[in-house]
Amino acid sequence: MAKSTIWQFIYKELANNAPVTLIIVAKTDGSSPGKAGFKLAVAENGNRCGTIGGGKIESDMIQKAEVILTEKALKSVVINYSLKNDNPDDTDGMICGGSQTIIILLLLPEQIISVNEIISFIHSHQKGIITFDEKAKIAVDKSDTLKTKFPIYKELSSEKWIYSEPSGIQPIIHIVGGGHVSLALSRILSTLDYYIIVYDERSNLDTMINNKYADEKTSTPFSLVQNKIKASERAFILIMTPGHNFDEIVLRNTIKMNTAYIGMMASIEKREEILNKLRKDGFDNYYLQKLHCPVGLPIYSHTPEEIAISIAAELVMINNRPKAD
Repeated sequence: MAKSTIWQFIYKELANNAPVTLIIVAKTDGSSPGKAGFKLAVAENGNRCGTIGGGKIESDMIQKAEVILTEKALKSVVINYSLKNDNPDDTDGMICGGSQTIIILLLLPEQIISVNEIISFIHSHQKGIITFDEKAKIAVDKSDTLKTKFPIYKELSSEKWIYSEPSGIQPIIHIVGGGHVSLALSRILSTLDYYIIVYDERSNLDTMINNKYADEKTSTPFSLVQNKIKASERAFILIMTPGHNFDEIVLRNTIKMNTAYIGMMASIEKREEILNKLRKDGFDNYYLQKLHCPVGLPIYSHTPEEIAISIAAELVMINNRPKAD
């Protein structure tokens, strides 16, 4: 899974008794190539994992991280990086116009326990907060993070600061139906910070067997899939079963769940047919208007891969939209 990859990279290096520098975009103002929370780990042997947005700024930060690794004199460095370029002849400069606050931390082998705890939180979906400070100390605490806007960077004094971000609550994508679009979508979403669960009742389905991208694959009747889904504000449900009767059953059983998103792969005609049935059976429009259908952004997609891209784009758009204060 994408979100734990950088921590697994760090864990492996620390387990080999080698230090690692972790570069974090702590805060951004205006336009910038990377957003707050982006990370890049640089190992002593030159290996890297992650990105803070690429380009000149990433190159500069890698050089600084390598110096910290070589000298080992500083536990952390905070850099306020301007992305403005007033020299039109400087083709290597940045023209985004914003700024970034970047933290570089030196992580040592004795911090492997904290890194392993972060990985455990991510894999088990435990709600928690990771905190770093100027001493490169890592703290992981169980806490409900949904009502707080993250990441948070605070300067406590001229020399002290603290940076916090959520851990273990990446969006969980529940894909109901394991066909060709499900396989293509799993492949795309596996490159993002999402946890993917695919459900299907068909045994020996090739596209389920060949789906090596989902974090979990669950065999269950479509009529009971709601019992496997834990409702939360970080849960996304995508209905793409092999038939509209199954789609209707799943929608009936999940539409009232408190989730971030529920979408169904169907035409406008089939959508209205299903929704009219639900209305006749007493389903309130308060719930029915939550449905995204046809699912995905309108990019005139036709193939499973194109449809998967349109769906993934819609999920990213909804997941990244600004949270209310």
